[in-house]
Amino acid sequence: MLIKANLKLRILVHVGLVVLFHFIVICFLEIGLNETVALKSAWIAYFSPIILLCTTCAMSLQANKLRYYLLWVSASTLPSFFILHYLGQMQTNKEAVAGFVDLNHFNNMDIDYGQISLLFYFPLVVSLIQIILIVVLWAMRITK
Repeated sequence: MLIKANLKLRILVHVGLVVLFHFIVICFLEIGLNETVALKSAWIAYFSPIILLCTTCAMSLQANKLRYYLLWVSASTLPSFFILHYLGQMQTNKEAVAGFVDLNHFNNMDIDYGQISLLFYFPLVVSLIQIILIVVLWAMRITK
C-alpha cells in the first residue's frame, strides 16, 4: 500500500516531535549516555522502537479520526514519560529501590544505571507498548 508524500511528511514530523519529547525528558531528568560506544549502541537499540512508532503513527493518521491520533499520542508519550521518570529516580537513588525493574544485582558492579536503563529497559518497554498499540489500532479499525 502506497503512502502519499503528504502523509509521509506528517508521520516524520509527528514521530520527530515524540522523539524530541523523549530527549527533552531524558535531558531534564539527567539520565545520560557518556561514552561513544554507548551512543553507537543507542542507535542500534532504538531502531526498532522508532520503526514501530512510525508504523503506529501511520495507522493512526490514515484513519483520519481524532481519537486514533489522540490514542497514539497518549500511548507514545505518557507511559514512556513515567518509565523515564522512574528510571531517573532509580539513577539518583543508587540504593535498593522496590519497583517493577530490579537492578539490585548491579550494585556491586561499576555500571551506570543510565546506560542500562536507556540501552535496554526503555527501548524494550517502548517497543512492547507500540506492539500493543498496533494490535489495539488494528482491532479498532476492524470493529468499526
